[in-house]
Amino acid sequence: MAPENRRSDSLRPTTAALLLAGEQSHIEFKSAVEIGAVAKQVAAGANFVAFQPAVEVHTIVYGVTEDDSQGTGATTGAIVGLFGEDGRPADLDGLQLQIEQKVHGNVQPQPNLTIYQENVDRAPILVVEVRPASAPHVIGDRWHIRGVGGVRALTQGEALQIFKNQRLAAWIDEFEGSDPLKRALAAIRGSIDDLRLQSFAGGFETHVNNSDDASAVLRASLRDIEEALGDVDTKVVNALDAIEDATQQARYAVENTSTESAESVWWSVMKARMMRLHTVHTYASLVGHARVQLVDDLVRDQLGEKAELAEYAENLAELAAYRSLRRAGEERRMEADAIADLISAVVWRRNGLPPTFGIDWLPDMATTPDLMANLRAPLASTNRVQGAATEVGLLKLPGIPTSRMVDVLRGGLSLNEHVLSTRIPEGVYRLAVPATGDIWAVVFVPGNEVDEDATTDLAHSVVAFSALIAESRGSSWCVEGPGRAIPTT
Repeated sequence: MAPENRRSDSLRPTTAALLLAGEQSHIEFKSAVEIGAVAKQVAAGANFVAFQPAVEVHTIVYGVTEDDSQGTGATTGAIVGLFGEDGRPADLDGLQLQIEQKVHGNVQPQPNLTIYQENVDRAPILVVEVRPASAPHVIGDRWHIRGVGGVRALTQGEALQIFKNQRLAAWIDEFEGSDPLKRALAAIRGSIDDLRLQSFAGGFETHVNNSDDASAVLRASLRDIEEALGDVDTKVVNALDAIEDATQQARYAVENTSTESAESVWWSVMKARMMRLHTVHTYASLVGHARVQLVDDLVRDQLGEKAELAEYAENLAELAAYRSLRRAGEERRMEADAIADLISAVVWRRNGLPPTFGIDWLPDMATTPDLMANLRAPLASTNRVQGAATEVGLLKLPGIPTSRMVDVLRGGLSLNEHVLSTRIPEGVYRLAVPATGDIWAVVFVPGNEVDEDATTDLAHSVVAFSALIAESRGSSWCVEGPGRAIPTT
């Protein structure tokens, strides 16, 4: 493949689009190349991209100024060109070399630069595309970042976020790029299929046509092999699922924990909440008046008429509940999904952290072995949870205090005392402690491995719910799931 030609007599379409877009946080216009300022401009641009990964590239266009000749207030880029003191076109090769040397000698670690020489037959310009390498990038002992008002010092929080973005992105690239474990597991599955084909499509059958004792023993052995292969195949599939889940969680962390403003999160929460309430009332006849009223009471008591802009962490947690994905299926109903989303939103909002971190994420992180050990666990484990599914529901329990709930359900409260958790071998119940009112939002989340240290079991939990309902003359409603963990009265 021939090398890319980075020198052209006219403008590239992408550059023309940048000029029309005007100067922005990721687009800079400079009328001249000031060599002394180049390193700072490049480092700040690279750090901005590292902080805002969705931007992908920071572009500095030398030989361009801002123009508002139309008087609209919206500026665009106007080409003035790069010229020497004698009025002749500047030596673009020389300027490019000076830029590269300045960055090479002053910015550590060095970001990735791509430089284009354009419009060279009229008013020549230089277009410098900056991408981070191993951010944050530093000049001497100073970190800078490009902002709306220009270059400024990088804050400690921004530097920490850049470190997290880079680490997670590198983990995903390494995991998806090489995929050694996934390829090995796929190869194991292929070998299993080959053994099955050889064993049961004629490879061994031709030798066991007699009805003597040896044949019977061999047939029994082949059945044992088939069962063993099936068990290994299941564990391989579980391991592949675990890898995919871990990768998706890392990608979610990269995409959803860095750049959303308080205003954008608030707006998204209000829009998602109202859309789901609208769906519930649109299908009110299918839901039933009493249950629609139950949902309205839950939203009024636990979420409120509108979200508070200042409650950024709670808004982010509620938004994460609305963004959660469900498995597709013919049994899905829009009104049930909308109600389940609102219930989950109450649980996560009361928790104050999005599902990425979970209710007990701090103690879990302190006691969890390394990630790769978790990924290998499905291959070694013979004690996986079977037959459990996520369930979402509501409990209306007038007059039942939180202390009574903790006692009867054998659970424990989160650090902020807003979420009650009860662990059973198959998974964990999460109940949002009502801020006001008597409606408890409940989510049952199945685990991967059977919890040997669970504080109670499924049978006791269901009986406990029934006892609380009878004591309070309340009710229970499983909105999503089979209803094994959360009964419906």
